[in-house]
Amino acid sequence: MRRILEPTAARLATLRRTRALIPALRRLCNQMTQATKAGDWARLDQTDYQFHWAIVQASRHRRLIRAYDHCHIQITGLRAGYAHLRELPPDTTAAEHKLIVDCIGRGDARGAEKATCDHVSRAQRCLEKHLGSRLEEIDPTEIARTRE
Repeated sequence: MRRILEPTAARLATLRRTRALIPALRRLCNQMTQATKAGDWARLDQTDYQFHWAIVQASRHRRLIRAYDHCHIQITGLRAGYAHLRELPPDTTAAEHKLIVDCIGRGDARGAEKATCDHVSRAQRCLEKHLGSRLEEIDPTEIARTRE
């Protein structure tokens, strides 16, 4: 669902952005870096979700917002112990998000859509690697069991 909803939200948020959006998204990117440096993965998850939720809300598309909210999109708790992040510079997670912010900031709706699609696809591949299976091939209850 993320690959469907979030790129569209980023495109619309670019077209409908307010002056407050870009500074708010940049603050969230900085918070992601701080959380990573501190090894505070719960805070990183929460900030990551806030970032994407802010873009969805900035789309100002009521049905898209409702769909995202009703899907109970979960970014949190699926980072598989964060082993891959421990090996990378602390701003790695924020850097992907900053690409999205930069596109939105310069009014590049197609770029924001593509950057978001690329980001969500990378997140999905990371999750699939952790689960040892493609998401299309597994029962959703399997994901729930890996989190217990």
